[in-house]
Amino acid sequence: ASALGGGGGGGSSVAVSPPPPISACFSASRDLLHVVTPRELVVLDLELGVAAATRTLHSSKPAFSSILGVWGRGVSAGGGDEGGADVVYAAHVDGALSIWVRAQG
Repeated sequence: ASALGGGGGGGSSVAVSPPPPISACFSASRDLLHVVTPRELVVLDLELGVAAATRTLHSSKPAFSSILGVWGRGVSAGGGDEGGADVVYAAHVDGALSIWVRAQG
């Protein structure tokens, strides 16, 4: 008998689940990388090397499948915000769509 508990000539198998899918999209107007994992949206500021924002998906909602796009107008409605994202679109595994719109101000 094997020290791992397997007997005979057959080996034991270990179930390994694949890593969660990750989807990413760059902001055109700034060094921002928008990343979605199955349960979270993260905006990374690549210039500063930090997470600029995160948004966790409510547990009752289906998991994200991908980020579809990020749109911004440079300076947001004259508010003085340099670049960034005004709208973020993300798809879910059930075919639903989430849309985040940046709050004015």
